[in-house]
Amino acid sequence: MAFDKFTAQEIEHLKSLAGKEEKKSFIKMVKERLLKDVDLTERISCCLCTKINEIEEKKFKSLAFHISRYHKISTAEYKKEFPGSKILTEATKIRLATFSTLDKTYTKEERKLISENTTKAMARPEVRDKMMKGLNTPEVKAKLSANIKAVRKRTIDSGKIWGIKKGYVHSEEAKRKMSISQCERNIKNPQKVYSYGKSGHYYCGIKNEVIYYRSSMELDAIKILSEMMFDGKIIDFKQERKHKIIIPITHTKHYVPDFLIIHLDNSKEVIEVKPKWKIKYDLDNTVLKIEKAEEFCKLNNMKFSVWDQDILYGEK
Repeated sequence: MAFDKFTAQEIEHLKSLAGKEEKKSFIKMVKERLLKDVDLTERISCCLCTKINEIEEKKFKSLAFHISRYHKISTAEYKKEFPGSKILTEATKIRLATFSTLDKTYTKEERKLISENTTKAMARPEVRDKMMKGLNTPEVKAKLSANIKAVRKRTIDSGKIWGIKKGYVHSEEAKRKMSISQCERNIKNPQKVYSYGKSGHYYCGIKNEVIYYRSSMELDAIKILSEMMFDGKIIDFKQERKHKIIIPITHTKHYVPDFLIIHLDNSKEVIEVKPKWKIKYDLDNTVLKIEKAEEFCKLNNMKFSVWDQDILYGEK
């Protein structure tokens, strides 16, 4: 992408330059030449936003972040759905191309040598301290502190939420929506949820499915449920990514139980895997979660069970 904007003479001249600053200066000159014939005011509309008839039509220099963040698709998927559509404006293409050109002038061996020399240099305390010296001065620290305070003030004045606003209280409805949204994200990507101990993926042969677990107890529960399904004691079992049950703890807090069992009589049972010590010391509102789960299951004609060490490692 980088060299296709340069003439052959410019590429040769660029490769002949020795100093990094000289190369930067030359690339800047080429970029200015390329941007002369380009419309700098060009913006791109999102075909997906137009398709769903959004009230406010937005235009962008680059659609890459927008379609990834708001439409949850990749640029390849977007291009496949809308052939011939643009992702970047011409000016953005040129800026990105010239930005990456300097690195393209180095050979593979030169890059490897630069990386090795940098690693060796940073391993020396005197070099590392010298590089960090400019960042640890009182002036720099004071400037950073002033910038943070200014951002906080602007945040409070504008009423925007950036996670650093002091004294801001979300409405109860906003808290409820945020809690449900977080549960839905946890269901979609369980591996991103913090786990206290052993975690990983287990292949369940009877279901021909890979199941993610966040503790050794959950793994053992999956193995027991797989055996029960293999022996014909249950019809099926589903983990949180499949059953998608969200249980309200309070009006503003929710959680997703570990498993759902479907018994031979088509009755359903919700399973929560918890060690005894978590229940005993009520860590992470465990007792409240269990109480609310029991109420939820009773209202929805389901059974509820807590699987602790006695059930997993004793007699069931």
